[in-house]
Amino acid sequence: LTPGELGTWILYLAVWTFLDMLRSGLVHTALVRFYASSQDSRYTGAAWAISGAFTIMVSALLGAAGVLGLELSEEWRLVLPQLPWLMLATWPYSVALWQRQAENRFDHILRLRLGFTLPFLVFVAIGFWHHWSLESIAWVQTILYVLVSVGGVGAGWTHWQALRMFRMQQVRELWSFGRSTIGTLLCTNLLKSSDTFLLGYY
Repeated sequence: LTPGELGTWILYLAVWTFLDMLRSGLVHTALVRFYASSQDSRYTGAAWAISGAFTIMVSALLGAAGVLGLELSEEWRLVLPQLPWLMLATWPYSVALWQRQAENRFDHILRLRLGFTLPFLVFVAIGFWHHWSLESIAWVQTILYVLVSVGGVGAGWTHWQALRMFRMQQVRELWSFGRSTIGTLLCTNLLKSSDTFLLGYY
């Protein structure tokens, strides 16, 4: 990538990492805590519901901003149109990681992570000779996450059927726990990413 393209890619990853951190902060720790102690699938369903509501809301806002052309600078022309797809693609993947941790199946977490990392590493390495465009790299990243998410669903690691079982009690419990931890995560991530956002803007 050229220096400008690399800056755009770093900005893209910084925004996605921030949004993914928010989604994870809402339910990850809470799900691990409550599910590990109770083995109640209704908590998994509540995690699906909360993370899904957040994912759909953020994706809709980003998509609308992209359609309206609200780019803050040239670099944001990749971020706004592409991020909704990446957020949707990583939704089941994230739930699978949280659920596997709650069940102490770290071997499955390793498989999920390698299922994305190894093919993407091969693709990026080939790019040294084929010079992929920035949009191609972003789409391959999204497609690989879709494939890994589908694999996690097919293997039964996401427990997506629990979405039909949750009750508002479980949602309130996860939300009450998650909102107490997300503030710290938010400030920490913004502090680390502030230089990226400022450089992307200017």
